[in-house]
Amino acid sequence: MVTGQARTEDTVTDPPAAPSGLNVTALSGTALRLDWVDESDDEDSFLLLASVNPLFQRGFYSTFELAPNQISFTHENLTPKTTYYYRLFARSDAGGSSAFVSAQGSTNDVQDPPVAAPDLSGPSSADGPFQLQWTYDWPSQEGVFIDRMVLEQSTTSATGGFSQIDHELRNLATHQFALQTGAGTFHYRIKAVMAFEGELISTPYSDVVSVNVTVSPKKIRIINDLYDQTDNLGNHWN
Repeated sequence: MVTGQARTEDTVTDPPAAPSGLNVTALSGTALRLDWVDESDDEDSFLLLASVNPLFQRGFYSTFELAPNQISFTHENLTPKTTYYYRLFARSDAGGSSAFVSAQGSTNDVQDPPVAAPDLSGPSSADGPFQLQWTYDWPSQEGVFIDRMVLEQSTTSATGGFSQIDHELRNLATHQFALQTGAGTFHYRIKAVMAFEGELISTPYSDVVSVNVTVSPKKIRIINDLYDQTDNLGNHWN
């Protein structure tokens, strides 16, 4: 009787079916979203190739390994107004899919955000503390970040001689002024500053608001006396 070891034949497994329906959608000037249909139930991962070269020459593409059953991917940190080419494979222990799905898409052209001037308002005259108000609709464009509002004052002219008096006004819409050191006309203007694409962009200045402060020397002296006597009141005027 002849005995021998039974032979076990290797099981041949076909590679997973290639995905289909690859679609590329521009999200912004720096991001594209890819969506596809998973045509296999046995892939271990997806392999995505991305390139600005449609021939996918070696060294001119990036690779991304994606999870099994994944059906979308956002490609970020891209160059605005640029076309990107994609190839998507399904992978398993048996190897990559015998075919791939391809698509292309272009990022948006990035435009600078609108830079309209803020609106500034205030009293035309005051004989005590007064308040300036402003409104500004920050652009809703992606990538725009609020940096600050810059308020300036001139004691000489509505057309020149301005100097910055406050710039920490990012989340405020008013500014309270204590009594000036004497009577006179004070001129104010404001601008918005935003960060976009690594740069600071300033809006035009608002229209100038001029406030005629009419405070007699006697009233100034009385208020200064109160300021010296009461810290709380002094803090109120500051």
